[in-house]
Amino acid sequence: MVGDFKETFIYVVNELIVEPKEICGLLVKGCDGGFDPYNATWFLPMPGVKPPHKTPTPIPAGKPTLRVLHLSDLHVDNDYIIGSEAKCAEPLCCRPPKDTNV
Repeated sequence: MVGDFKETFIYVVNELIVEPKEICGLLVKGCDGGFDPYNATWFLPMPGVKPPHKTPTPIPAGKPTLRVLHLSDLHVDNDYIIGSEAKCAEPLCCRPPKDTNV
């Protein structure tokens, strides 16, 4: 799996504005002098102000309901093959079979 995402990993590392010691802290927990994401204080500024709380109004009986499918953690797999095996012995499935003669 590491080989499959090598280019993506290198791209992300190249885009980070950090020093080598900070990369060590990101990859190795307890790395000396590095950034420790496990104990860092993360701040995400939110635009505007939080609106006041409104108590929800109960839905009247007999009203139609709406069913929703919420998908998350979507990603692109450029090696995905439609109709390929979804349950396989590899870390990632639905891809071309590995050449075992290499």
